Amino acid sequence: SKDELIQAIAASMLGQVGAVIEAALAEDPVPGLDEIAARLAATAQGLSADAGPARIGPAAWSAALHDPAVAAVVRGVLGPLRDGWARAAQRMIDDGRLPADTDADAAGSALFALLPGFLLQYLILGGTDAATLQRGLRALLRPEVVSPS
Repeated sequence: SKDELIQAIAASMLGQVGAVIEAALAEDPVPGLDEIAARLAATAQGLSADAGPARIGPAAWSAALHDPAVAAVVRGVLGPLRDGWARAAQRMIDDGRLPADTDADAAGSALFALLPGFLLQYLILGGTDAATLQRGLRALLRPEVVSPS
């Protein structure tokens, strides 16, 4: 069925994206947030070329809203990706690369939001790629643009 096809493609594509963050977490030190995001975006780009499986991402997200089976697959892959971002943030806190009072889970949630937004821009709006995302993050992650506590 269409939903089964969406489930299979979503699991495969999102599993490959999840492997990217796991590989980054295996590095010592863990790469910077901009580098991890660029690697994830480059993977999503590669998976969305021509009729690539990443093109099904938005449809899978939509199907997950009304199909519990699809939702389980999407949650099963996206949850660990968000957790991976939180683990990356925690490693950076431990290394002194992020402030000690950083909420790693909140940072992970915010960083997780980058990939769906990137994919939608890449597939629908155009004019962006992994290098653009990385440059933008490097500019935004400067201390002077962070709101005071």
